[in-house]
Amino acid sequence: MSTGYAGTSFEPTWTTKQVAEFLGLKVQTVYNRLDHKRGEPEFPRPKKQGRLNAFIPSEVAAYRAKRLGLEES
Repeated sequence: MSTGYAGTSFEPTWTTKQVAEFLGLKVQTVYNRLDHKRGEPEFPRPKKQGRLNAFIPSEVAAYRAKRLGLEES
């Protein structure tokens, strides 16, 4: 995590393509998991930056760890 403007901390965001690569999915699969009606409720929700999806990497990594059963108790 980096230090941003005025001493605040921030985490750079990932695009949908970066999330797909990290999770080993196709981009369309990421969009399908975000679908409100048929999607996956636990899938990390992006923050919108205009038209773009901006995913928080730590949220995506936590989701992946949970799916793989790697989360700490």
